[in-house]
Amino acid sequence: MEASLISLNLGAPSVYENAFPSLLQEANSRAMNTFSFFEKTGFVGEELWEKLTPKIHSEVRIESEELQLVGIVDQVHDYGEYAVPVELKTGKMPKEGVWPGHRIQAAAYALMFEEIQGKPVEQAVVHYLDGNEKRNIMMNPFMREEIIGLVEEIQELLSNTLLPEYCGSMRKCAACGLRKECYNPTLMQNFLTSVRVPIQQRLLSG
Repeated sequence: MEASLISLNLGAPSVYENAFPSLLQEANSRAMNTFSFFEKTGFVGEELWEKLTPKIHSEVRIESEELQLVGIVDQVHDYGEYAVPVELKTGKMPKEGVWPGHRIQAAAYALMFEEIQGKPVEQAVVHYLDGNEKRNIMMNPFMREEIIGLVEEIQELLSNTLLPEYCGSMRKCAACGLRKECYNPTLMQNFLTSVRVPIQQRLLSG
């Protein structure tokens, strides 16, 4: 671990300082989940863990053959008969709802779980850690069609040898270390025609 931090020019104390608040918040959340279930049921010991609902699993890898997607879900809240994907996000949250990219990611995970479980998933959750607020994303036929449509567009894009249009806002590229390479048409065209990354190898996580 220390070698990995050094390779990234990061120091252990600074990493600990930045990560500890999130770790503490996560520990408190899990403790409260367990304690509230204990208060409702009176279960203790092994019986408490066996019957605890929901059970919270972290960093769960899932794969969908139908959507040709692979993802690592931050958390899965397992209610026994069904599971709810939960994405943990830092930074500013919108006044209402979730940011568009977060909605698409969480909804895609919900569709992937539908395939795995063989039953509809009614919702996904985005948990904004800095504000400690959970926002529900309710699934519906329109959202399912949107995700499937996006997957089809990405499949078409990856199979195409033509460069896609550039992002409409240069401000989104300002902080990217690859912006010079990206705006070199010759370099990008050569890369596009020589490299193919199957969509099933692309991760949704981020």
